[in-house]
This record gives sequence, C-alpha cells and structure tokens, in this order.
Amino acid sequence: MGTARHLAFADRTRRRLLRVRARLDGPRPSLADTEVGSRSNEQRMISPMPSHLSVPVEITSGSLMVLAGVGAVAVAKWIWRIQFQWFCCGALLWAIAVAAKRFIAALTLGSVLGVFQNHLPHPMWQALGSGYIGLLTGITEPVVTLAAGLLWWQLTYDARRAVGIGLGAGGI
Repeated sequence: MGTARHLAFADRTRRRLLRVRARLDGPRPSLADTEVGSRSNEQRMISPMPSHLSVPVEITSGSLMVLAGVGAVAVAKWIWRIQFQWFCCGALLWAIAVAAKRFIAALTLGSVLGVFQNHLPHPMWQALGSGYIGLLTGITEPVVTLAAGLLWWQLTYDARRAVGIGLGAGGI
C-alpha cells in the first residue's frame, strides 16, 4: 500500500512540474506525457518525436541502410569469394538505372502529379504520387539489370558473378 501511494504522489508531482514547465517554456514541441481530456494515466497520448531530432534520425537510418548493403557485400565476398569487380559492375548498373529513372521522371512526373493533385484529395494524390515514384524505381532497376544480363551473357555465365552483380546493384 505504501508503494502505491508513493507512486501516485510521484506521478501527481511530475504532472504539476510539467504544467509549471509548460507555462514557463511556452507551447511544447511534443504532446508526449500530457493527458487529454479525462483519460487515465495508462491512456497517455503518444506523439511523434520533436522536429529537432528528425535530422539525426534520418542520418542514422540512412547510414544503417548503407551499412546493411556494405555488410551484405562483405559477407558475400568472404563466403562465396566473389571478386570485387562484379559488385562494382552491379553498382554501375544501379547508377544507370537511377539515371534512367530520373530521365523518365523528368519527362512524366510533373504532368502525372499535376493530374493527381487537380483531381484527388491531398492524401490520395500524395499516396498515388509516391506509388508512381516507387513503380519507376521498381521497374527501371530490374529492367536495366535484366537488359544487361541479356545483352552481355558473360555477366551471368557464372553464378558467383550474377550474385555479385545483384548484390552490387541491390546493396547500393
């Protein structure tokens, strides 16, 4: 019973301090730990992180994605003894695919997004526009890799080469 009273007192004190701090600091960037309406302590509102933390989070997530790609290439090189040139060949195919995607997007993206924006509600045209850009990526990268494999069959002659090229294109 004593522990429950102590926890309730600590929670009330913390809420009072938050209210005093809110008056001193002005509006808070996050709604975390604030109660809404008549909700109980267990039903606190969860909100996104404050905006000042978004840049480090984005840098961290991007760095971890690059680290995952480099890690996959390193593991494949170590386990399957794939020559580094095949990873570089895959990275070159990826760069060609990105250039092709940007070219297609430069030709079509403005008009497609304009049609979406003029005829659909904001959330819908944003979702469809993001899907269109994702489709461009999902189509150009495999098509460029497939075309290279069909044009230069030596690239796919050995399974290790094919795996190395695929990891080079996908690991980037």
